Amino acid sequence: MVENGIAGLIAFGMVSLLVVGLVTLYNRRNNQARNRLRDVGVTGTPGLSWLDLKQKLVSGLPTLGNPLLPRQEKDRQQLSAHLQRAGLNYAQAPLVLLGVKAFLMLLGPGVGLVALALDQSFLVSLVAGLTASALGMVAPGLWLDYRVRSRQTLLRRSLPDALDMLVLCLEGGLSLNGALQRLRGELQTVHPELTAELNVVEREVMMGVSAGEALRKLGERADLEELRSLASVLLQSERYGASVVKAMRVYADTLRNERQQRAEEQAQKAAVKILFPTLLCIFPAIFVVILGPAAYQIQAVFTQMK
Repeated sequence: MVENGIAGLIAFGMVSLLVVGLVTLYNRRNNQARNRLRDVGVTGTPGLSWLDLKQKLVSGLPTLGNPLLPRQEKDRQQLSAHLQRAGLNYAQAPLVLLGVKAFLMLLGPGVGLVALALDQSFLVSLVAGLTASALGMVAPGLWLDYRVRSRQTLLRRSLPDALDMLVLCLEGGLSLNGALQRLRGELQTVHPELTAELNVVEREVMMGVSAGEALRKLGERADLEELRSLASVLLQSERYGASVVKAMRVYADTLRNERQQRAEEQAQKAAVKILFPTLLCIFPAIFVVILGPAAYQIQAVFTQMK
């Protein structure tokens, strides 16, 4: 019996490896054929491909989200500002976000119909549809808030490094505009989010806006207090004629200390956060290992007593 089971497992493994090898070879040949067709300028057979369907769906999202667009100008500006904090700066971003929300909300009745087709009661199907619609209405907003927080965290972490390099460039004799250009080139790989914002700052400076004012607008777009304080330092230095290098060095030291304090705070929270996974995952296994043999022996003793 055992030998037959082992032989069956070996046969199953060999057949599985053969199938995986054939599928891999087939996909490789298809990829090579697609690459050759792409090289000669043939994009594929005519018809509706998945890419075309995806493009049509994305292009239809603004039309779908247009009825949900706020009527008040103040509300539309708040939505656009929130999208800018998330790094979504293109003009159709509010309509696309609202279109996604409308699309997910319209999936709710579909979920209810699927539940009804699976022989569920009308009440269960109605609750499933309403729940899916509510989740579709709330999910895009939650995703947008998460993206804003993540982007602010990335900008906050990259700002001390950028200020250190900016101070070095200023001490080396570069002007503030030249230092910003050099900073944009050096941080392209390490901090792409901050580099994208520095591109906007550089274009505003080239249009005649002062560096302090451009950084103040950056602080408003990103909704970061650190950037607002940096803009205030630069504006005061420009107004009163103080040394920009000294002010930037002091502020860079302050941001570096704040980053270290945040890291220490996260390290202190780690001991508390790890307590719940320990209680839920590790302790049950330890109890099974320690108390399992004892429980088996107790059960054997009670069985013999009967």
